[in-house]
Amino acid sequence: MRNQPIGGIPEPYEKVSILSDSTKEGTVILLKNKTTLQETVMKIFPTKKSPKTIEKEIRLQKKFYPLAPKIYKEGKNYFIMEKGHEVTQILHKNPQKINQFICDFFKLLVRQMDLKLLHNDTKMDNIMYFKDRGFLFIDFGYSKEVKSCPPIAKVFPFSIRKIHDSLLKLGFTKEQVAPLKNLELELTKMLTTHK
Repeated sequence: MRNQPIGGIPEPYEKVSILSDSTKEGTVILLKNKTTLQETVMKIFPTKKSPKTIEKEIRLQKKFYPLAPKIYKEGKNYFIMEKGHEVTQILHKNPQKINQFICDFFKLLVRQMDLKLLHNDTKMDNIMYFKDRGFLFIDFGYSKEVKSCPPIAKVFPFSIRKIHDSLLKLGFTKEQVAPLKNLELELTKMLTTHK
């Protein structure tokens, strides 16, 4: 494991497996709470990341809750949060969830406007499925707060196009993902009209 949690893995958690391990991006490991047997995820930041960067990501993820995973514990270079399921796996196993995914994705876009918080890294890898709350954003490392909504709205057509294209690659039809394409076109039209 390239990145280690300062102070080790806290009680009552134990390491189950490494989910991803990157020197630059950090390490993500699957943990299990030894008391409740609940699976959680620990994100460990590289030691070169500044404490302010780590604090900002944690603060913005907490601000986005309940449309982001709940953070259970924080350390100097890590945090432990609730575990979700990869969106691609969920949609492969349950293609009927495409409508819920699209609805939830719209909620994520609206939440950004409400909070004046730009996620700034919208892609399938940064959306996870949580049984009780649906499809939520993860990974707030590139997020930023803005003073007004227009900067957020300018990014939406690009974000929507990325998700739309990813869903097509997963095998969904153009008709199934048409609401995303329609919204992208409408937003692009509105943004070019209001310049």
